[in-house]
Parts: sequence; C-alpha cells; structure tokens
Amino acid sequence: MITEKEHLNNISFPPEWEIVKLGEIGNFTKGGSVSKKMLSSKGFPCVLYGEIYTKYHFLARELSSRIPKEDINYAKQINYGDILFAGSGETAEEIGKCFAYIGNTSAFAGGDLIIFTPSKGNSVFLAYLLNSPPINKQKEKLGQGHSVVHIYIKHLESINIPLPPLSEQDAIAEVLSDVDALIEAQEVLIEKKRLIKQGVMQELLTGKRRLPGFSGEWMKIYLSKILDYEQPGEYVIRIEKPMSTGSMPVLTPGKTFVLGYTNEKSGVYRNLPVILFDDFTTASRYVDFPFKVDSSAVKMLTCKTENFNLHFVFEKMQLIKFPIGNHKRYYISEYQNMEVTMPEIEEQNAISSVLLDMDREITTLERGLEKYKLIKNGMMQELLTGQTRLV
Repeated sequence: MITEKEHLNNISFPPEWEIVKLGEIGNFTKGGSVSKKMLSSKGFPCVLYGEIYTKYHFLARELSSRIPKEDINYAKQINYGDILFAGSGETAEEIGKCFAYIGNTSAFAGGDLIIFTPSKGNSVFLAYLLNSPPINKQKEKLGQGHSVVHIYIKHLESINIPLPPLSEQDAIAEVLSDVDALIEAQEVLIEKKRLIKQGVMQELLTGKRRLPGFSGEWMKIYLSKILDYEQPGEYVIRIEKPMSTGSMPVLTPGKTFVLGYTNEKSGVYRNLPVILFDDFTTASRYVDFPFKVDSSAVKMLTCKTENFNLHFVFEKMQLIKFPIGNHKRYYISEYQNMEVTMPEIEEQNAISSVLLDMDREITTLERGLEKYKLIKNGMMQELLTGQTRLV
C-alpha cells in the first residue's frame, strides 16, 4: 500500500525539498468557545469556524467579526502567522480548509477552530500549500463522520507536506499573494460596478431620472398585459441530472444559472430573448441563447407586442419587492397581477441600452476574474510541486 509520503515523493519534488509531517514544524492548539451570540459591532477582531468557508481564502489581513472585551476569555488569542483550520464541515472534500492570519493586531479564534503556529517555514506559503490538492486529499481521508465531518489535531499533525528551502517559500508566497491581491482588486471593482448599476436602475427604471430627449408620462399597466407565459414541459431534460459537459446548457433562474449541460437535440428553447422565471421563488433571468431546463417549476416569459422591450421589463421586475410566503406557484395566481409603470417603447429601448452596456462591462470584468483564478490555480500547481522554480 502506498503511503502518503511515498505518494508525495511520486510527484517528483526537487531533491532539496523535504517531506515532513506538519506536526514537526509547529504547534497546534484549539480555538475558544465563542458563539455567534457573543459577536458585537465593536470589540476585538474575531473569527468563527464557519467564516473560513464563507469569508477567508488562503490569507486574511483583517477579520470582520468582533467580540466584546468581556468575552475574550472565552476565545483563544491568535497572532500574525497563525494558520486557522476549520475543525468540521459538511463534506470530507472541504474538511480542514484553512487560512493564514497576517493582520497587524492580535485577534481571537472561536470554537471548532484549530490553530497552527508554525515554528519553521513561511506562513503565507504554508497557507497556500495546505489548501492544495495533494494536501486536501490527505485531509479528506482523515475526516471523521458523515452528516458532519470532523478533523482533529492528531490528524493534522500526521499530514505529510513538501517543504522547499525558506528562500523559495518566500518567493512562492510573494508571487501567489500578489496574484490574490489582483483577484481581490478585481472582485472589489466588480462589486463597485454592480452597486453603480443598482443606483442607475433605481433612477432610470422609476422615472426619477430621465435620459436626454424624453419627458412623456409613464403609464401604469399589469404584467399580464405585457407578458405572455409558456409552460416548460417540452424543454425539460430527459436525463436525471445535467452533465458537466455537453452541447446545450441546462438553466435555472436561481443563483446557479447554468446547472450543467446535455446533448439532447430535441426540446431546446429557441424563442429568444426570453425571461426565465422561477414559479416558486420569483427569481428570474434574461436569456438570449438556446437552452433547456431541468424543472417544471419555471415559466418562459415573452412580450405580447412590440410596444414593450423585454430586457427593460426584466430589469423592471428586479425592482419588484414580492413577498414569498407558502411554497406555491406564484406567477399565474399573483405575480402577473403586479402593476408597473412603463414609458414609451423609445425610452424603454434607450434605458435598456444603457443597462446592457453596464452589464457588458461587468461581464468583461467577471471573465477577467475567472482568467486570473485559472492562472492562479495553474501557478499553484506548478510552484507548490516544484515543477516551476522561482529561485
């Protein structure tokens, strides 16, 4: 049977790299017993284990949560360079996710966190290494449990890691953290553009602000007078679930949007553009390419006449605050009876054009972000295995 150390050696690391157990280069301690109820708007920086999955990836210079002074005795202090592991998770694949705290001030760790204080090595390098595929595979095998998976200090101590000379660790850490800074800056820019678009929508789609050349009155009208709906029956995929690859995307109006792909040729929706509407959640998507769906809980919405711009209507729908109550279908019974205000088609077209231009800019930035992430993944694969050397 191949041991983890032999498996790592089979990757053919450079000869000057050591293979060591994590417990040999630092000390482990447990986090405190801080709960969400203790968190405050003021106090000392603090991290809870769930935030490792939702907020912090690889590195954290600042912690957004706070714990009041009177509760810090329940927490465990962390300092610059400490690496924090999630002690539990929902799946074995994600267990032991970690990040390095590189903030300038002392902070505190809550419950179900495991704190690793390195005595050897670069903490930033170790944070990237400990989230890399070869190490994740080890953590996955060491996870205990099913509905909730746990990993313990004794397991983390036994993990084998490749350790290059310190000068190479420093160089790798600098390169990867620079790429992460680029990714973070791109994410901040995208969020800024989204917020700007939200502000523009609030003004243009309500008539609060008018584009040059338009001054006519807006009319009140029910959505049922604007939109036709079609049931999705013939467009639902026949296979049990979408595949990871294929010729035709399978869509949902929800956050995921592209669920996967299928190679089915029949039952493809092509009456474009269309608004894909979730009958239960009222989530919607504007779609201008052929697709299939995986559920009957959607409706396809199109304009009844050429007096309405479908994209304008879609953006208008995003401003509707519709209360979701019982689990039921809403479009026919309630949603289509919502009343909206609409300008003449020329103004609809002009406003739609402005918003589409903003969407294109955001999409371009998002594609750039995905490119940066792919570059980073490739760099991690090369640098953390010694396939590419910096020094």
